Amino acid sequence: MSASRNVNVVNNTGVYQGQTTTTLVYFDQNTGSMVEMYTYQPDSRNPGALIETSLKATETNMWSVDLLGLLSNNLVYIMAGIAVVIVVIAAAIVLRRKKPPPPQAPEATQTSTADTKPG
Repeated sequence: MSASRNVNVVNNTGVYQGQTTTTLVYFDQNTGSMVEMYTYQPDSRNPGALIETSLKATETNMWSVDLLGLLSNNLVYIMAGIAVVIVVIAAAIVLRRKKPPPPQAPEATQTSTADTKPG
């Protein structure tokens, strides 16, 4: 689970020995803690390629997940899931209550008895 946080971004681009390096650092606004850093620069040994580095805080005890925020952000998906479950349950109930067709009367068979007299 992830928590939504307001962050400040520091974007630093500099040139060192002819190579341009860009670093983005994300700080949580409430605590001032760094939560993510992303750096990329051209690879001097492989023209056209980039060297990328990413650091990200994946867990912390400084704040908790905002369940109400997660619910409001995903409310459409939650409501759609509930609607699908209701439709499936309603369809199952309707199919179970559907009356079976009336039984067909057995076909009448004729038997003939001949009067035979012993003789």
